Amino acid sequence: MLRNTLLTFHILFVVVWLGGGLYDVFLAHEAKKARGTDLEVPVLRMKMYYGRVVALATVLVALTGVAMSSLIGWGYFTALWLGVKQAIMAAVVLGMIGIVPIIIRLNRELEKLPPGPGVASQRVRKLSGRADLCFNPMRVGALVALTVAVWRRT
Repeated sequence: MLRNTLLTFHILFVVVWLGGGLYDVFLAHEAKKARGTDLEVPVLRMKMYYGRVVALATVLVALTGVAMSSLIGWGYFTALWLGVKQAIMAAVVLGMIGIVPIIIRLNRELEKLPPGPGVASQRVRKLSGRADLCFNPMRVGALVALTVAVWRRT
């Protein structure tokens, strides 16, 4: 019962994590298309808003993974597929911790801008670009972890 409950929540959070990450990629693309137009700031604000969902889902994926490893006997790094997933998740969590200062600065810069439509400042664009560069390896890691999980199940 515990295994099925944890696994169900883990998969649910993975779906939100990957889906939100895909939406984040879409919004990053839209922000680049909107560069220099009045849509740029609203798209960046939307990206930051939904980025919180992705961050929360990431934490919940990690927590349910830890719970499964600790409570139902999977352990840590006991099998290749599990060790790969755990190493990737550890790297993603560390990456998220490392990116927090950039996100905080980006949010502060966006808050300085007037509400509504507008063009982003160079500082906002630079911080947004740095954040996207940091997120890309995490996105790849998520896809690799998903592939390993699916491969393990077949």
